[in-house]
Amino acid sequence: MRGAQRHEVALMNGLTVNLHLQMGEETLRIEDILAVIEKEGDSIAVILFSGVQYYTGQLFDIPRITKAGQEKGCFVGFDLAHAVGNVELHLHDWGVDFACWCSYKVFAQTTMKALRRKSVLLTGYLEYLIKHYYNEDKTNPEKPFVKIITPSQIEERGCQLTLSFSLPIKSVFKELEKRGVACDMREPNALRIAPVPLYNSFHDVHRFIEILGSAITSSKQTANNTALSGSY
Repeated sequence: MRGAQRHEVALMNGLTVNLHLQMGEETLRIEDILAVIEKEGDSIAVILFSGVQYYTGQLFDIPRITKAGQEKGCFVGFDLAHAVGNVELHLHDWGVDFACWCSYKVFAQTTMKALRRKSVLLTGYLEYLIKHYYNEDKTNPEKPFVKIITPSQIEERGCQLTLSFSLPIKSVFKELEKRGVACDMREPNALRIAPVPLYNSFHDVHRFIEILGSAITSSKQTANNTALSGSY
């Protein structure tokens, strides 16, 4: 039906997200979202959007999307499965028509404002260390590198950073698992890393970076051995 081999097809995202990925854009611009609502809104009954996109970790501008949709007469709702307990939400003040989320992520030990403050610092620290140690080095093409897909602006993300690797993703994921790291692999080429402010520390982030280096070294060695065995 699709004219593609089974191994060439991956089930992921929605049509709009997939189109942006294929055009080399890993995240959606708020300007593009609002432009579509402005252009097509009169023919749209319901807008259902993510609060935080599960694959990229992008946090969307809920109040602006809500306002734009309602001005076109649309009901506007949000899937907050990855947003509740992750970022501050003000659904009543924003006038959101409806929303749903996972109740197991709700906790009462602290305030969301305090968690968010710590989260911004934790994820910022993780981002800094990844860029410091694992950025692409154009002068050293043999060096493995890590690319951060998630937006760098703190108002456009929660605690999660989505990473892609120059090495085979499954090998990196396997090596991290062997070393006791709890993370999440998503096809076709991403790992979701989330320092959770409720129980993760800055030491945990630093330790992860050390473990990541070990995992990358082992993955590179595995890739080299595979290439050598294939050449015989």
